[in-house]
Formats: sequence, C-alpha cells, structure tokens
Amino acid sequence: DEALHGIAGRVDLSSLQMSYPSAVVATLEQHAFNLGWFGLVTLVGSVYVWRRSVAAIFLCALVGGLGDLGYFLFIDLGDLAVPPGPQMTWISGSAIVSSLLVYFRTDRLEAL
Repeated sequence: DEALHGIAGRVDLSSLQMSYPSAVVATLEQHAFNLGWFGLVTLVGSVYVWRRSVAAIFLCALVGGLGDLGYFLFIDLGDLAVPPGPQMTWISGSAIVSSLLVYFRTDRLEAL
C-alpha cells in the first residue's frame, strides 16, 4: 500500500489498503525490476556519455527516456504524481535533449 502511494501520491491511501491478487503483485514486481535495470543501464552508460561516446548517448537516451515515458503518460499526465515525481520527467528529458545537443554540435565524439 505504501509503495503504491509513493508512486501515485495523490491517491487516497485508504483506497489502496486491500489484499492484492498475486498477479497484481507480480506485475508490480516486474515493473520494479524493469525500473531497476533501466536505471542501472543509464547509470553505467552515463560514464561513457561523460567520455563522449556516441553509442552511450543514444543508449542512455533510449533506455532512460523510454523507461520514464510510461510514468509521464500514466502518472504525470493522470495528475497522480506528487513532487519530486514530476520533476524527474523534466530532469530525464533535459538530459536527453542536452546529450543530443552535444552530439549535433561537436565532431569530437567517439564510437563506443
């Protein structure tokens, strides 16, 4: 209950207090696993972005950006998020845009 409320903070906590079917729990665990590996790939890739790797820029933009897209569509646009949730969408979007700006404005980037 608390974990769901942490994601969709505008939802009344009392509406989340129930026994969830095992399929719902498994689906939430699968989503948590996906968020974990999205974050790990983006974290490791950020080292290579710092080293000016073109492949890393696109990998981090795709994995990190698309990983956050579902949150933006269903939580942010659904008006269910409370701070700092919505700010992370802007931070990840800014990282993608700034990485692409660097890519298109410099010729000193190297392949991975």
